[in-house]
Amino acid sequence: MIFLIRLWVSLYFCFMNDAFSEQYPPKPKFSSPAPNPINTLISALLFLGMFLLLGMELRMILIVVLVLLFHEMGHFVAMRHFGYKNVSLFFVPFLGAFVSGEKEKVSSKQQVITVLAGPLPGIIVGAILLILEKWAGFYPVKGLPEVFLFLNILNLIPIIPLDGGKLFETLFTEGRASFEKAFLYISLILLVSIAWWQQSLAALFIGVFIVLRLRNAYRMDRLRNQLTRVGISYSKSWDDLGDEEFWKMEFQVRKMLGGASVPLESSAIWVKNLLLPPIESKLSVLSKIMIVLIWLCSLILPLLLYFYFHPTELPSSSSTLSV
Repeated sequence: MIFLIRLWVSLYFCFMNDAFSEQYPPKPKFSSPAPNPINTLISALLFLGMFLLLGMELRMILIVVLVLLFHEMGHFVAMRHFGYKNVSLFFVPFLGAFVSGEKEKVSSKQQVITVLAGPLPGIIVGAILLILEKWAGFYPVKGLPEVFLFLNILNLIPIIPLDGGKLFETLFTEGRASFEKAFLYISLILLVSIAWWQQSLAALFIGVFIVLRLRNAYRMDRLRNQLTRVGISYSKSWDDLGDEEFWKMEFQVRKMLGGASVPLESSAIWVKNLLLPPIESKLSVLSKIMIVLIWLCSLILPLLLYFYFHPTELPSSSSTLSV
């Protein structure tokens, strides 16, 4: 008799749990529009037009566009190789260009390769062109080797959102919020210093975006702390997030952002951004040391090569950053 009672209670609670789980509708599905090459072309024309309005020489603008395109195609090819979805390229007037894409789970190795796939090929091409120009007398386009070298070297400076900053963020923060915020503060201080020293509006503009990112990081921290207090795990990808987990997280987001007035699309994006999928295949200490050495060589060796051929010259500064 006792056995039958226990069996009945177990079946009852199983039924109730199933019924309770059915109360949660499916989580929203995100659909991103397919990349449109026309948008890339329009952004490139706007980029070119803005510099023409400032009186910059058309030949130099075309050189910069060519170098940026070559740089970003390195990121583009790497992202496509690693299975990113909706990979697209855009030019940003006065700042440079960037490639965007989506992937739920990315290993540290894939992130490092994707970041370095932009500046390293550009530095190699610039070095080869410079050697051909100085030793073989081959002059494809005047100024092209220098732009290849210095735009890509500039991009390796360890400041967010440059590739050097992304590289160090990948190597040393690894999803740890306190490290990420510390790195953002360092980047902000350096950018403000550059903006003051070089009178660079581009550096100041990027600094404003870092301030906004820091503000968002603190809001994310508060939300994650609240989720931890109520026993909800956010250490998973969107694909691994169950419907019940989503709606519980969405409820906490809605409470913080203003209640019922928040559109579901906005709160769902917040939930997706809150998630911190476990990093796959973390890099070993030796791997990190090797990557830092590659980064150092990519900065120092091209500069030594340039000053070998131009012992009395300093590289001209550029206000365009490739991100």
